[in-house]
Order: sequence, then C-alpha cells, then structure tokens
Amino acid sequence: MQYITTAERIGMEKGIQQGLQQGIQKGVERGILPGSLQTVLEMKFGPRGLDIYPKIKRIQKTDRLEKILQTAKAAASAEEVLMAVQRKKQGLKKS
Repeated sequence: MQYITTAERIGMEKGIQQGLQQGIQKGVERGILPGSLQTVLEMKFGPRGLDIYPKIKRIQKTDRLEKILQTAKAAASAEEVLMAVQRKKQGLKKS
C-alpha cells in the first residue's frame, strides 16, 4: 500500500466534499432535491403540504433546501414547515 501524506489526505477529503457539493447542486438544478421535498410534503401532509411547495420550489441554495427537507421530515404539521421556510427567509433578509 502506498503511503499517503497528511497533506494528500486533506486534499483528497476536500476534493470529495467539493464533488459531493457539486453533485447536490446539479440535483437542485435538475429538480431532484426540490422534488424530494415535494414528495415528503405530499406524503406527510397531503394537499396542505403541496400548498407549501411553490414557496420552496423557488429556493436555489442547497444548504437551505437540505435544512427544509430535514425540518419537513421531523415536523408534526405542514404549518411547522411553512414557519421554518418563512423564518429562514426573514433571517436572510436581516443579514
């Protein structure tokens, strides 16, 4: 087995992370992540969940979409997801 220096290992890890981020971004561009959100909202909350989707569909930042997806998975109601979307929007405007 070939020896890998610490610098090489760090470079490889950064490359992997960059590749993952690019893959996620391509997924957003192709509608995969927003589509996953739509599916979660529909399955958990029915028509009320789908009412929220148009607000989420316009979001382009992958980290924000991922956080909203995690919120939707854990939320007990569609209103919780809606509040999270609006709260994050307001937080971005203040900065």
